[in-house]
Amino acid sequence: MEEISSLESQIRDYINSPRKQYKLLKDSRVWNQLCSSLDVIGDTELAIDAYLKTIKAQNDGEKYLIVYGILQALFLQQDAITNLSESLSFEFEPDPLLQEIRTIRNDSVGHPTKRGRGKGKNWNFISRVSLSQYGFTLQITTKDYEEHHHKNINIPQLIKNQRNQLSHILSKIIERLQKEEMDHKEKFKDQKLVDIFPQTMGYYFRKISESINNDHLAPLGKMHVDLVKDIFNNFKVALKEREIIPANDFIKYELNLLEHPFKVLEQYFDESNENSLLPEDASIYLYFVTGHLKKLQELAMEIDEEFKSS
Repeated sequence: MEEISSLESQIRDYINSPRKQYKLLKDSRVWNQLCSSLDVIGDTELAIDAYLKTIKAQNDGEKYLIVYGILQALFLQQDAITNLSESLSFEFEPDPLLQEIRTIRNDSVGHPTKRGRGKGKNWNFISRVSLSQYGFTLQITTKDYEEHHHKNINIPQLIKNQRNQLSHILSKIIERLQKEEMDHKEKFKDQKLVDIFPQTMGYYFRKISESINNDHLAPLGKMHVDLVKDIFNNFKVALKEREIIPANDFIKYELNLLEHPFKVLEQYFDESNENSLLPEDASIYLYFVTGHLKKLQELAMEIDEEFKSS
């Protein structure tokens, strides 16, 4: 059985990946519920661990405080798992063992003074003489003392049962998130981004460079600027299809850096417009575009490897 804290951390990794996070953030209510649920799962695990390591209580007051606290922590953790599942659209059938823990909490420390409705009402008492930090006897009395019985509550066993059940649920959630990611990558595994960058790209750059200092070659220069920009635009389209942008802020920033240099080079070779840009300036813009497009080509190779790893 994998520890709940480890499973919680794995879910955080999945939901914080740029593509998944971007989708979830479209509904702030879902995102806030998801984050709150993960926090409470982690916080209650800390409380449960602390309970299991707690030194022996010194008096009845400490025993009550510990018992009240641990049963409430178990109850809260179940609520957090339910709300986590809801925010990720994951359905599961609660196990009877989990419902039993909720019932014990409600009967003993949640609403002991008046439980149920109608003929099902009962009134409950923790037997102080039986109380320890590890459990107690719960006395249950029904209406008009028609029935009187008791339950022996073993808190470490409740913790073991809950951890087993919740670990199973969290593992299933992770499997579902993992499958979503693998299915997405599978769609594009054989469509390589690097193929968008042709071997002739270097030739295009050389023709642009030759055209910068030759006015009569302006149409040739513009044609090759358009060819290079087509590569850039095709790369952007492919990133959108893979939902990498607009989710990934870093890649989005890298793409935006090329928008202005392309615009300047297009204007430089546009014979219908008066252009005050010097050839030396145009060469600097071309130098930037050349280097940055090669950087994007390397990025494409990295993304291809990531998708291939599915």
